[in-house]
Amino acid sequence: MSARIPVGRTISDAYTFGFARFLSVLGIVWFPYACLAALAMGAFYLLAPGVPRLLLQGDFDFSMLAGLRRVGLVLWLAGLVVSAMVAVGLQRRALGEMTGPVFIWFSLAAPVWRMVAAFFLAWVIIVVIAILAAIACGLIWLASGHLPYGVTVAIRAIAILAAACFVIFVAVRLCFFLPPVVVSERLIGLERAWLLSRGNFWRIVGVGAAIFIPVGIAFSLIASVLFGSFAIPHLTAAMSLKDILREIALQFRVVGPYMLAYRFVERIVFFGLGNGANASAYLAVGGKTPAGRVSDGA
Repeated sequence: MSARIPVGRTISDAYTFGFARFLSVLGIVWFPYACLAALAMGAFYLLAPGVPRLLLQGDFDFSMLAGLRRVGLVLWLAGLVVSAMVAVGLQRRALGEMTGPVFIWFSLAAPVWRMVAAFFLAWVIIVVIAILAAIACGLIWLASGHLPYGVTVAIRAIAILAAACFVIFVAVRLCFFLPPVVVSERLIGLERAWLLSRGNFWRIVGVGAAIFIPVGIAFSLIASVLFGSFAIPHLTAAMSLKDILREIALQFRVVGPYMLAYRFVERIVFFGLGNGANASAYLAVGGKTPAGRVSDGA
């Protein structure tokens, strides 16, 4: 049986890495996502050149959705690579493999491609399990149709809840330790991540709740103060969906840049919290002791 995650220390290290190391996290994250934003603008220009202008003017043409689908595929693939790149950088920093100030980070070396493969395979496994769980729910739904109404409703509700819980269980166990395993042990490591999480599911859930719920509430309260006056004027029941989207676009032109900047800061903090927690738990459970623990000022 694998070792137990030290919940208190993991939470403490996560907050330390997320807030005290904010500038280091920013230095690792900003450039890859700036490249992704530039790629997005280029993809829109080449594959759906009219979409940005229509969005800014609030002139919606639903035929533009075909262009958005083409852009979406390109951005999904690029986003997968960028996410893997950022995860490698943050894990190297949190595990103590990268020291000193970090102002810019960009890498397409082997660890990034291992992380891409690990993320993609984990996504495939979770999707397949979700599909199988949905099929099982469907069979239970059909098989229970002849029972009394109250019994049928109870059985179907339990089946849906059990399927959802099972998918969440697999996702948590498979993904929590995956980034530090890929970086520290230099392998894709799905099986290793699964083994390390054995007996730690509720500890992982507790760590996640302790670091993400309070911070999420705090950011929501701050956003309500900063952007609470944001409203969509002149909406009536007679307005079409196109008219409503136009009003939203016109309002977003004013407040949108500030909201995007605020959400970017929020994501930086969440990146730090999540990767700090993963790395700290891995160092404790995996027995790795590189220089520069996430809680010692590296």
